[in-house]
Formats: sequence, structure tokens, C-alpha cells
Amino acid sequence: MSELPDNWAEIKGDKAFWDEVKRMISAGKLTEAEDYPEAVSHLITGAEFDLEEYGPDEYDHDLHELAIAAVINSKHVFGVFYNDQYGEDNSSSVNELAGKFYVANWADPKMIIGPNDSIEDAATVILSCYDDGTFTDAASNLPIEQMLKLCEQAVPMGGEFGVNGVKYLMTKDGLVPA
Repeated sequence: MSELPDNWAEIKGDKAFWDEVKRMISAGKLTEAEDYPEAVSHLITGAEFDLEEYGPDEYDHDLHELAIAAVINSKHVFGVFYNDQYGEDNSSSVNELAGKFYVANWADPKMIIGPNDSIEDAATVILSCYDDGTFTDAASNLPIEQMLKLCEQAVPMGGEFGVNGVKYLMTKDGLVPA
């Protein structure tokens, strides 16, 4: 079971967020919705149901699972690749939904991290977690100068880091082509 984020009440009350989730469900872009029929029915049509029978915790869990799926399936705007705690290659991303930015595929157990007002704020949530070379690459449509500055925090001195497929080396002057 996923864990509700500390700011769940804010996310749950974000009309623009849920309007976009409804659009994604209606357009067939959120197939995970099939797993949560009561929550989806209530969300889409406002259908009444017995919250006591369904359970308020179960309803929040189902909505949160829908929200996670919506964030993961929304517009990808920044990605980072890293070696996880088991030494396996992994990735996480920043995705845009309803004009705000959320971290996807980062927490374990899964939860929504956000909203953030900018790509940089959301990316910093990920990149500020390690400074030991755990991160290997990043990709985004951000201007390259902006990407290099953003990614500097994730690269140790002398470390290599890929940005949009190009290798850079961390020097005292920042990331420079390797």
C-alpha cells in the first residue's frame, strides 16, 4: 500500500489536478483507473457511495494510487538516472500535471512528491539527495546552461555526468565537456 504524503489534503483539494486526472481517465490515458472503480465513479460522476462501508482510508488510498498513476503518465519534463541502493540502474523523473511539477518514481513506497512551482524545484528534490556520484545522467528540454547548473549539485569533484547524452566532468568551474 502506498503512503500518503504529508501534503495529501493540499493535493486532494487541488481542483485543477483532479480535473486533469478526470480528463486523463475519460481519454483512456489512465488505465490504472480500472483498479479503483468506486473512487473513479465518485471522482468522474460524483456518484454517491457509503464512505463508511468503503472506508475513508481506503478511499484516500485509491485516490492516491490514481494520483500517482496520473503523475507517472503525465508530461515528462526532466529525467535523472542513478544507481540505487542495490547497485541497480534506475531512473526518476519530474512530470508536469495541471501546470505544476511532481517527482515520479522516486519514493519507496510510492507517493506523490509535489506540487512544485518549477521543474528546477522538483528536480532539486531528487538531485539534493546524494552527492557521492550516485547519479549518472540527466535529460530535459531545459536550456543546456540551466541543466548544467541544476545538475552540478549531483556530481562530486572530478566526477563524470551525462547531460542530454553528452558527458561532462565536474571541475572547480562547474560541469565542462569531458
